[in-house]
Amino acid sequence: MDIRDSDIEEGLVTAAKLVEAYGDDYWPIFEKLEKELDKRQSRVLKVRARLRSRKLSKIMKQKDLNSSENSI
Repeated sequence: MDIRDSDIEEGLVTAAKLVEAYGDDYWPIFEKLEKELDKRQSRVLKVRARLRSRKLSKIMKQKDLNSSENSI
């Protein structure tokens, strides 16, 4: 079974309630869930940035080709 980001977010809410109700004994759980969610979100942002960069690079190369063809 795959764990979705929404599952982690739900766990964070539960862990936050436990910390609020019972104290810092539950803090490590909250912290671990938060780090995992941050790691996943960071990974997604890095992948999207790389894909945007690649797409932009292809567009720039195509513009260069078009402008060099037009100057001939």
